[in-house]
Amino acid sequence: MSVFQHVVVCAKPADDASGWSAGSEAALELARQMALADRSQVSLLTVVAGGPVSSEIPGNSPSSHQPDLLATVQRLHADLAARLSESAVVCESLIEQALTVEETLTRQIDQSAANLVIRGWTEAALPGCRQMDQTEADHPLQAPGRTQDCALWQVQPATLEQDFPCLAWLDVPGEQALRRLQLIVQLAQVTRSRLLILGPHLPKEGSEPASDDPLLQEFQDRLRQTDFRTLDLGLRMQHLPDNDLPDNDPETLARLLADYQVTTLAIPAGFQSCVAPAEAASPVTGETGTALTFWRQLAGHGGYSLLTLP
Repeated sequence: MSVFQHVVVCAKPADDASGWSAGSEAALELARQMALADRSQVSLLTVVAGGPVSSEIPGNSPSSHQPDLLATVQRLHADLAARLSESAVVCESLIEQALTVEETLTRQIDQSAANLVIRGWTEAALPGCRQMDQTEADHPLQAPGRTQDCALWQVQPATLEQDFPCLAWLDVPGEQALRRLQLIVQLAQVTRSRLLILGPHLPKEGSEPASDDPLLQEFQDRLRQTDFRTLDLGLRMQHLPDNDLPDNDPETLARLLADYQVTTLAIPAGFQSCVAPAEAASPVTGETGTALTFWRQLAGHGGYSLLTLP
């Protein structure tokens, strides 16, 4: 059974219309790899401006470039379908006209039961189409009325250039902890990634783990219910001190991720824990914001892709 049965790639042309944007190319390549390794169904979604003209959306005004833009998108979709067919990957083409990317993406997830969306990191919207704001970019798949749980993978182009990618998972105990851990282990296998698991409940390097630690025992029980022994590139575990983030010291975490040459930082959506308080200082600006914003900015600052699991 596929890790992600149906993957939607949200893509847009480059500014010069010569091809896909760098972020979209990275998202498309990741989807191609997953389709080849895991037989995932792939849908390619591009949203162009449509519907009533609104002066509240920058650039949303009648213009002569719209037919040319639509023709460019159609050409790119056709070229990609032909390219993927050479690898025996079938890609559904979805070209939608709407005022917002978020509105269309949410509807497609509901209609297709997609369980993963891949998009380029901080991709700008096409002219006349409003992009997700910061909250929507972090929680685009939790909109009111959405019926399907869906993960979001925001891809940094440079991370796909690594020969041996590293997937770092922030493990948070809870109701969905086993399902998420099983999913992360499977995903590391599919993407041929090294797996690094982070958490305050994991033993410190060089120290003897406490035999009576209930959180560690619970984690070890969960790990035994995964296929971690089948990982080609192995599994590492790293203790994450629970006072790093509350003390507003993200440098320790940033150095740790750099030392392990992490390419994708994976976190659970909507979590609350000692390693990610309800509010934390931004690693970039120092301003206080949500925990998810902290991790997103840390990933952006460090050049990591960010995977958010429901």
